[in-house]
Amino acid sequence: MDALHVVFRHMDPSPAVEARVREHLDRLERIYGRMTSAQVAIEAPHRHNRQGRLFSVRLHLSTPGRPVFVTHE
Repeated sequence: MDALHVVFRHMDPSPAVEARVREHLDRLERIYGRMTSAQVAIEAPHRHNRQGRLFSVRLHLSTPGRPVFVTHE
């Protein structure tokens, strides 16, 4: 993969989280080696009445033919 861009929103950047993202994308690249770039956005929610630390993760993979978008909260 040529490029990986990780963005943290509403939270401080975490080198440990970014390293974990890179590990997962390296494994994915071994399975599907045609990815050309990836953008990952990790966002902490605004303060609501929720328990625990919930995050929103969005992934955009560029591949030949069609881009792939994945969102998980």
